[in-house]
Amino acid sequence: VEFIRDLMHVENALAHAHLERDIVMRHVQEQLRLIQNVDQVRINAHELFFIMNVRRDCIVQDSMSILENTNPFELRKQLKVRFKGEEGVDEGGVTREYFQLMSNQVFQLESGYWDKSVADRAHVLWFSADSKREREDFWFLGVILGLAVNNNIPGLDARFPLVLFKKLTDFSGEFTLEDLQEVHPSSATSLKAMLQWKPSAPDEVFEDIFCLTFTISYADEGNEVQEVNLHPSGEEVEVTMQNRSEFAKLYVHWLLDKSIDGPFGSFKKGFRRVCDSLIFSILTPSELQQIVCPEQKLDFEALRAQARYEGYTADEQYIQDFWDILTTADLAEKKRFLHFVTGSNLAPVGGLGRIRIKIQQNGMEPTDRLPSASTCFHILLLPRYGTKEKLQERLLLGLENAEGFGLE
Repeated sequence: VEFIRDLMHVENALAHAHLERDIVMRHVQEQLRLIQNVDQVRINAHELFFIMNVRRDCIVQDSMSILENTNPFELRKQLKVRFKGEEGVDEGGVTREYFQLMSNQVFQLESGYWDKSVADRAHVLWFSADSKREREDFWFLGVILGLAVNNNIPGLDARFPLVLFKKLTDFSGEFTLEDLQEVHPSSATSLKAMLQWKPSAPDEVFEDIFCLTFTISYADEGNEVQEVNLHPSGEEVEVTMQNRSEFAKLYVHWLLDKSIDGPFGSFKKGFRRVCDSLIFSILTPSELQQIVCPEQKLDFEALRAQARYEGYTADEQYIQDFWDILTTADLAEKKRFLHFVTGSNLAPVGGLGRIRIKIQQNGMEPTDRLPSASTCFHILLLPRYGTKEKLQERLLLGLENAEGFGLE
């Protein structure tokens, strides 16, 4: 991925350099025909760069107005940003600040662009099946993401799942339950259970257990139940042992593709309006994901600040030792802890400060009991061990053997 990122950086730099050279030569040739003194030749910066003049307090509105009226040729130039009323030359720092401010505006749950239930359950940004936003809004988001990639802006603060990048790169395969798990984990779990089901008694019948047809339902943003046929005669076709794989395939396709075709289609058009080069076309979905959304740092101090306690206090030495163990743990161990307590190894959209874990005393010495957790309520059941060393050993062992200890 580092190589691909460097290659894209070189490609973009070369493209910008060739564009600048062609523009300069054209202007020089035109102006030399009109003047005798070469020192009088002037190049308009707008010919070399895509310059955006925006107000800090209206960054989204101003950017949308500019981008709607800019052609792809201009969008693919090197971006320079100017904040109205502020002095300073953009040597890269202003552009990076622009994307950080923009991320805080549009790639956060509060922006209203994204599905709240998906963000709450899966900790990723995803499109709502019945979004009331205009299609132009999602086109705008796609352009912003494309500009960040084209200008080699490292790591937007945007939490997108891998399946989004599959869709952006014209992935030709079928979507899998693993793709669905990233976005709709409970639906993926249910489908897996259905596909793996076997009768435990001779008289057990699949249709009686699951009672499914090829019609599915979901609650829209107003909590109104909507029905969708996965098959032309959906409600008349029962799901059976024989056709359950077809049902799962159609359901996954609807959730990840057809249900969001409108907003995602606009988003993709915006993105490809900027990113449409040979290098981009050979990127794999995972490579593009790592370029746009590199590994996030997990801020356990933010998690600690929101923690609650029962049987412990925040300032006692035992809890100080507990947080010292976690904050100095490596990334893999931190991810295991998050998964152990919350059911997901990702921080929620907006950061770990949005999680309020509860650390509850669960016994004391003498004990060899491992810590356990209730992921539904973000509760860690922590015994009071006699030493910091035993606390660390029991905690890490519990995380390594987490399967079976989490309480749903």
